[in-house]
Amino acid sequence: MGFFMFNKNIYLMLLMVLCIPTGCMKRIENFIDPASTFKDIERYIQVGTSRETVVFHFGEPFSREKNAYGHEVWNYFIDAKLLPKDADFAGFSVDIVDGKVTVLTPFYIDKNFLNPEYTFEDIKKVVQIGTPQETVILHFGQPQTKSINEDDSEVWHYVNDFMIVPKDPNFGGFTARIVNGKVSDLSRILTGFSHDTKCAQASAAEKKIQLKEIRQAAEEGDSAAQYYLGMCYSLGDSIKRDDTEAAKWFHKAAEQGHAMAQYNLGELYYYGHGIEKNEVEAVKWFRKAAEHMIPDAENWLGVCYALGQGVEKDEAEAAKWYRKAAEKWHMNAQCNLGVLYDLGQGVEADAAEAVRWYRLAAEQGHVEAQSTLADRYWRGYGVERSIPQATKWWWRSKTMDWKIYVTCAAVLCLAVAAVLFFRHRMYKKCCREDTPTP
Repeated sequence: MGFFMFNKNIYLMLLMVLCIPTGCMKRIENFIDPASTFKDIERYIQVGTSRETVVFHFGEPFSREKNAYGHEVWNYFIDAKLLPKDADFAGFSVDIVDGKVTVLTPFYIDKNFLNPEYTFEDIKKVVQIGTPQETVILHFGQPQTKSINEDDSEVWHYVNDFMIVPKDPNFGGFTARIVNGKVSDLSRILTGFSHDTKCAQASAAEKKIQLKEIRQAAEEGDSAAQYYLGMCYSLGDSIKRDDTEAAKWFHKAAEQGHAMAQYNLGELYYYGHGIEKNEVEAVKWFRKAAEHMIPDAENWLGVCYALGQGVEKDEAEAAKWYRKAAEKWHMNAQCNLGVLYDLGQGVEADAAEAVRWYRLAAEQGHVEAQSTLADRYWRGYGVERSIPQATKWWWRSKTMDWKIYVTCAAVLCLAVAAVLFFRHRMYKKCCREDTPTP
């Protein structure tokens, strides 16, 4: 027993194990079960349901907005990486008026983002003139970039992944012009170069031919080709790695407004790879990419503001950019935002809100967030204390200290021993009472 004398918390943990009913330790995990269908959702939410009940069952919404009637609309989306039972069900929205649900609307999705097998004709079946912008987002997700025309109309750019071969080899995606919330024009994006063979499957000879075509298109000013050539140099794919050449081609594409090239150029300036380290230039290009809603760039911009690198330190701005990326499910940004809520930097300190963001990052596999979430459950800070939950997240993070393993094992053994001891005493007492007096 001397081993246990050093830690008074062991006795508290023992009381928790013995006294808390097992049914109370199981909680509905946050967000929507990926196996849910809309019928499952309707069991919990009906017209007149209080918004507190919605939060209780499904957690905080992914996003909130106001509709044309001034109603508060909460949007819940199923994680697209998981396959729901109802393959077309993508989530739901609820209209909140005076604290209660007035409308429940399901989200249905055709494909998760732009299917690499789509041709422009396939796109036009879904997107037609007059299609609401919400329908475009449901079928193809958020656009990679947005631009504004002189007439204030928005142009949304959906670019196909040219590392994957589409059925139409020259089809690189499409743009949708948005006027008053509806599509007024739909245009096809051509890649400007051929990519008939998957890079991963191409032979050395085929890769040389492919790279020659890409280089030619890049030299002719095709921003997509310039970006791709920069990636080839950056990764050493089909060509000797050369960060200087990568920076050169990223710069050419970035100056033409290619968002991913702007982000990659920012990283090269930040680390000083292939170009002289310049944090001010890094922030400049991160900002340009962030304006196109690139989550990685938004997170980096948050980092720069938080640390005062290349820009005056501003924790409120850091929180703003972390939040933008976090709401797009960027796990590093979610963890970073959790840290700000923990420390009260740029936002009002809120341990429970910190835990919420740690959890979102942890569920995506962020090791630091998993470890921090485990610590919060262990100490009961910002969340109800739960040793099983703490153990679960420590196990997932694989960062549990051996002393904690020993402590948990000791508590479990002590609990089992106590239960057996009391059961044995009760058994002996019962036996004495049942024995007839001579």
